[in-house]
Amino acid sequence: MARPSGSPGTCACPTLRQPASSKTPSAASRISAPRSAEVAPFHPIAEPHASGLLDVGDGNSIWWEAAGHPAGIPALVIHGGPGSGLSAAARRFFDPARYRIVSYDQRGCGRSTPHASGEDVDFSVNTTAHLLADIERLRLHLGVERWVLHGGSWGSTLALAYAVAHPERVRAAVLAGVTTTRRSEIDWLYGG
Repeated sequence: MARPSGSPGTCACPTLRQPASSKTPSAASRISAPRSAEVAPFHPIAEPHASGLLDVGDGNSIWWEAAGHPAGIPALVIHGGPGSGLSAAARRFFDPARYRIVSYDQRGCGRSTPHASGEDVDFSVNTTAHLLADIERLRLHLGVERWVLHGGSWGSTLALAYAVAHPERVRAAVLAGVTTTRRSEIDWLYGG
């Protein structure tokens, strides 16, 4: 059952289809956040203790790295883009003493092969379905039962899609800069 707008744990923010009005509650009455002195700093960046190229089929291999506690809670960092790559800084969101932090370069990105900038790259095998299958192959390769997903921007789209396709494999999800990449969002972002 949906909670009424403005109740604890919900956001009474206007949507893209619903313009803001004078009836919208103030930010202070809608959002409960810790005071700045209570906010924990980022964790130190953990250096990878394992890495490699995983053959995911279709002539593609994805680069992956694992950092933090090898027996810790598995967490997958899914980078944005599409087209960017993994960032060591993204590992700061997880405590390396408690988490096994896995990050990877999506097809065509970073150290994955082939790179999207190369000649004769077959983009027909670089679809959302392929990217989701790659996440599942990586999970199996690493022997992870369930993991926490952390997705930023385009990575939030992949995290959401993976969670829908494989809910039994997702322990939790942390989403930042969420986009569902709907046509209306793309038009708003790029068309004004």
